[in-house]
Amino acid sequence: IIQEMLFSEEKSPALIADANQWKQISNIADIKEYCNQVLSSDSGKKMIQEYKSGKIKVLFAIAGEINKKSNNRLNMKKVMELLKKELLK
Repeated sequence: IIQEMLFSEEKSPALIADANQWKQISNIADIKEYCNQVLSSDSGKKMIQEYKSGKIKVLFAIAGEINKKSNNRLNMKKVMELLKKELLK
């Protein structure tokens, strides 16, 4: 952000972060949308079955796939909380 502030006309860190999509996503609705995209895919369904059969570490693989979809911008604590709730249904 500092480099951007020095070499661009935009001087506000918040506006620079918004323009470059560098802000973390913490909105539950947005996180849920990314989760649904991954969980509804073929590989997501397979990972869900593995998780429900007792392979608990698959949860981290699912979270990683969700994070990749967002270009590593999601609040992972909230992702994990949401995933645990969704997978316990």
